[in-house]
Amino acid sequence: MQMTLLKADNASVLFRCWGDAMEIIANGEAKDVPEGSTLLQYIRGLGLDENAVVAELNGNIIEKSAFGSALLRPDDRLELLHFVGGG
Repeated sequence: MQMTLLKADNASVLFRCWGDAMEIIANGEAKDVPEGSTLLQYIRGLGLDENAVVAELNGNIIEKSAFGSALLRPDDRLELLHFVGGG
């Protein structure tokens, strides 16, 4: 499978895939992602810093060290919290 990430001006990310896609639920919204995607690929595809993200996959908190090995599967439920600095 070949995947290209296209970033729009508003920082949303579109995936253009050649191969199979699957649907997951991310933060309550249905999202299509390429089969075989890892949590780390998904987070980076959104333009987020994985060091500033907490991820819950199917009700389980995923350690940052496991982001690269956590495979996303059809119908997974993913919640991402992204921390932003400021004052």
